Order: sequence, then C-alpha cells, then structure tokens
Amino acid sequence: MRLYTSYYARVVRASDDILLIRVSNTVPDWFNREYHTLSVNVFPDWKFINAFKKDEISYETFCAEYRKKITGTTQPCEILDEIKRLAEECGKDKVALLCYEKNSNLCHRTELARIIDDGCYCGEL
Repeated sequence: MRLYTSYYARVVRASDDILLIRVSNTVPDWFNREYHTLSVNVFPDWKFINAFKKDEISYETFCAEYRKKITGTTQPCEILDEIKRLAEECGKDKVALLCYEKNSNLCHRTELARIIDDGCYCGEL
C-alpha cells in the first residue's frame, strides 16, 4: 500500500484507483466522490484549528497538540492497520488522506501521515 495526502479540490477528478479517507471534521457539500471515515477520531480539535487560523498559536504548537491527541487515544500502528485493511477490502493500492487545506505543509493530514508512517508514505498527490 502507498499512502498519500491530498485535499478535496485536487482529488475531485482523480482516478478511481485511489482509496479516499476523510481526515477533516467536515466534507465539502460539493464533494461527490466516495470516501471512507476511520473508526478512530483523527480529526483535529476545532479550538486548535481556530487558534492557528487566528495566529494565536504556531503551526508547531498546532501539530504538537494534534500529535498528543492522536497518540493519546490510540497507537499509530492501529490507525495504519485500519487504513491497510480498508485498502485491501476495497482492492486499492493507493490511499489518500483528505482535508481542505491546499498547502500540505500547513495541514494536519501531513502530520497524521508522519505519525503513522511505516515507510508507506509517498507524499502529497
């Protein structure tokens, strides 16, 4: 399995060979592609999203809080195992973690990929 990150507007017309997994709190109304949601809550907390958008906290602080949330609720390998299981069930080799943010360097999806990576993370689509 190859793990990627991307954002909704980019994958709206992507090929069907990619398993799309939502890692955002919400999904755009216009997004009409099939996607999956993990059983573990990997969504960032709104208070940290809003604080970051208002420049009240740095991106590093946002990521540190997000990392605490993810590693405090489950083992990263459990998240990756669920993703691999979904990919196998759907017959997909490529998986994309989806969020809204266009800039992958300022989005939790990239941080999540780094947290769970076992060598399968291939970067941004």
